[in-house]
Amino acid sequence: YVNRGFVCKNLKNYSDAIENFDKAVELDDKNSQAYYLLAQCCDILKNYADAIENFGKAIEFDSNNSAAYQERGNIYYRLEDYLSAAEDFSKVIQLSPNSARAYLRRGISLKNLGNYEAAISDFSKAIQLNSDYVYAYLNRGLANKDLQNYEAAISDFSKAIQFDSKYSEAYFNRGLCYQSLGNDENAKTDFAKARKFGYNK
Repeated sequence: YVNRGFVCKNLKNYSDAIENFDKAVELDDKNSQAYYLLAQCCDILKNYADAIENFGKAIEFDSNNSAAYQERGNIYYRLEDYLSAAEDFSKVIQLSPNSARAYLRRGISLKNLGNYEAAISDFSKAIQLNSDYVYAYLNRGLANKDLQNYEAAISDFSKAIQFDSKYSEAYFNRGLCYQSLGNDENAKTDFAKARKFGYNK
């Protein structure tokens, strides 16, 4: 049933895949892989409550399944349950300490909880693990901006732009920092570039 479900999942026939994975866990209620694949299908179909429950079952029967923690954390994040998301990403870091993405995701969750210093620490760790991680520079810049560390934020946004010269969000936020420091000329230039590259928030 797991193999049959896997084939259905790859064919994007998620309803049949779920049916097969349900059968698999009926026959073996400790089958971590079946729960994990079932959770993925539920997630794709935006059935988040079932996805969270099944990722939980996958973890219960395989506590080292870092992918299950990562994907459940992503769902919690989408549902704006940032505390639960941060807890899951912490488990990923515990199991996979070199996961730059887990540090980034936990950092964003902590930033959304208003814990800027811890968020900055996580973004810095993500950058240490992946020196051209453009999203980590952007998010560290946003956290520094929220703390009114404008010079540090400008440095981060500039680094993001160095890696992606059309990064409209980085231009816009760097412009805000320049504006806060009274550098209206640079702010104006950055806002123009942000618009040019499609920033419309």
